[in-house]
Amino acid sequence: MAEKGAHLTSSVLTRPSIFELIAQESLAKTVHPAVKKLCEVLAESNPGKYGFLVRWFEELYLVAEFLLQRQYLRTKGSSFSEAFYGLQRTVSHSTDSKLPRRKLLLSLICLSVLPYLRRKLENLAVKYKLEEADGIPEKKNYPKGTRSFVITLHSIFHAVWESLVLMQYFMYMSGKSLYHSPLLRIIGISLIYTDQESEGIPWSSLKNCVTSRDFRSLPGVTFQLLRGVLSNSFEIFAFFLQFLQVWYSEHRQASVTALPIPSTPQDLGVNDYKNICPLCLQKRKIPTVLPVSGYIFCYRCIAEYVRENHSCPITHYPASDEDFVRIY
Repeated sequence: MAEKGAHLTSSVLTRPSIFELIAQESLAKTVHPAVKKLCEVLAESNPGKYGFLVRWFEELYLVAEFLLQRQYLRTKGSSFSEAFYGLQRTVSHSTDSKLPRRKLLLSLICLSVLPYLRRKLENLAVKYKLEEADGIPEKKNYPKGTRSFVITLHSIFHAVWESLVLMQYFMYMSGKSLYHSPLLRIIGISLIYTDQESEGIPWSSLKNCVTSRDFRSLPGVTFQLLRGVLSNSFEIFAFFLQFLQVWYSEHRQASVTALPIPSTPQDLGVNDYKNICPLCLQKRKIPTVLPVSGYIFCYRCIAEYVRENHSCPITHYPASDEDFVRIY
């Protein structure tokens, strides 16, 4: 009976809460849009020099994320976001920080390759939905029905996956599963609190090396120092991204409501242009409103204009493609 009680106590102490697990997943999802926004800003400042960052962003991000996650999995036994919250991956309750080679490879695929494929499918489905709504015919070199198949596949995949995630959350919270994620359940890896002190920045080792004048170990200590600084810099940057996301969302809502109500331009009669796009002067296709001004356009018209000019074409208020609201 005492052995059973000790086992349960150990499991409770090493079992992260569902809130911590969801928080680390949220952090992992924050990095991608933040880095993408940074690349877009660089490309807008100098399209000739940094334009490739936007054109090949997903592929470049895949390589960078693969290398980053590989480093964290090999050194800390966890992904970047899991290490930030003091979690580590384990197989069958093993506390060994080093994952087996096969588990490490499966973790890398789940952390970098699968999210890349999912984003590609989502972007393709959105593109095809807009083409269908705009009445653009399918490409002749594609098999007939490809567009509808991709849209249906994405919808089914999204619904099934979100259902599995929710079900796994409930199973984890009720104690019926060791895994909070369907992917972790498939590859047989659970998350626990790390039982090791964080390596941190080895200032004490460097101090001991200098005071004892034993410079033979200086290269190794220097390497550990650089690695510790880099690791801590990544984690500080991750915290900054989360703070920036919350601040930007609140500031953006406040800035939109603080804008003055635009006056109707003299050369645009509202009654004469009912259901007409102010840009192409044709009947609106995929009606899309720009909240900063309240005017409604064709999606394609306003998307092209805003991405080029970063403002409303009528009021000239600052705007971005994240401001678009589809009208159904």
